Amino acid sequence: GRLALAEGPDHRVTTPTIVTNLLTVVQVDAGDAHTCVRDGVDVKCWGLNFAGQLGNGTTTSSTTPVSVMGSTAASALTLGHQFGCAIVAGAARCWGRNEFGQLGDGTKVDRPASVAPVVPGTVTSIDAGRASACALNSVGDLYCWGYNGNGELGLGDLLERLTPTRVPLGGPVESFSVGRQGACARLMNGQIWCWGNALGSPASSVPVHLASVDGATTVVQSMIASCVIDPDGSLRCWGRADVAGNQAAADKDTVPAPAAIPDCP
Repeated sequence: GRLALAEGPDHRVTTPTIVTNLLTVVQVDAGDAHTCVRDGVDVKCWGLNFAGQLGNGTTTSSTTPVSVMGSTAASALTLGHQFGCAIVAGAARCWGRNEFGQLGDGTKVDRPASVAPVVPGTVTSIDAGRASACALNSVGDLYCWGYNGNGELGLGDLLERLTPTRVPLGGPVESFSVGRQGACARLMNGQIWCWGNALGSPASSVPVHLASVDGATTVVQSMIASCVIDPDGSLRCWGRADVAGNQAAADKDTVPAPAAIPDCP
């Protein structure tokens, strides 16, 4: 049902198909077994819903888009494994699975309707990993919460956080990216900091300054690799070789330091 087609959850579609019952879609994201969009009015989701990840106040799966409660005029959307978060009126809203505190509401109770993790100030961006999330406020403070078994919260330990907790970094944050088990941030001074599995191997629960990629205009953390775009448009990546674009290494070898990707650009 994650394709929003009436044929049912096991029906597979091999060509692009229009999803009906939507207005003007401005953002789309896919979770483990559900999909959500911002359609200009609110957030709508479809697919499996056993943990409330559709956010419509039920745990009933849906093959058609349903509205996330409390998501009117959302300005951003991000999905994790079986949960989602959005920004509504400058505040974070999250819903769905909460076994590790990834909704940030101080509990481990799944929520079929959105709740508001308390992030100080005005939230300007939000991103979810597999079972954690982070949000940035307007003064450049980054807050993270949820699962922390790989140090993906950047707080110096491996303890879960049930509420948003400020990540200690070397200055105000301009942008950030959360991956499956790690995260990276670009500070306003151009420095790049990463933590968790975003560093490759070994992981670090403490944010590490990657001076070799300072000045990069963009940093992205995925499931098992990280990349930056340099000011000249070139791309450098590190992490698992097949994802980091290193064709000279075996597929699951680790590229320990940022390396240029051939032919990009």
